[in-house]
Amino acid sequence: MKKIVETRKIFWNDLRNLCIRNNWYTCGTVKEYQKMLNICDKDNITTNDIVKIAQDIMDHSSKNDDRELTSYCFKVARIAFTLFEEKEDVDSDIISNRILSNIDL
Repeated sequence: MKKIVETRKIFWNDLRNLCIRNNWYTCGTVKEYQKMLNICDKDNITTNDIVKIAQDIMDHSSKNDDRELTSYCFKVARIAFTLFEEKEDVDSDIISNRILSNIDL
């Protein structure tokens, strides 16, 4: 049986451009900014990662922005791209949070 595996990625330069376009992350240090961008280096970006990125952006942006956390999450998620791959004999313990579906092909 094959499994369909979902992998989500965000390029750090897309996240950087999102922050620039929206005038976000204006209250953080270079070190804090780099730490947030480094989340993009992960093999798979989870929903928790998106929330973590959004919260970090919110915490380091102008307090005049009355945007909700979910709004930041939505914008960060929109720059992500998703890959779907067919895999055989996948170790489900390793990627259990990435298995989308089991299919008979």
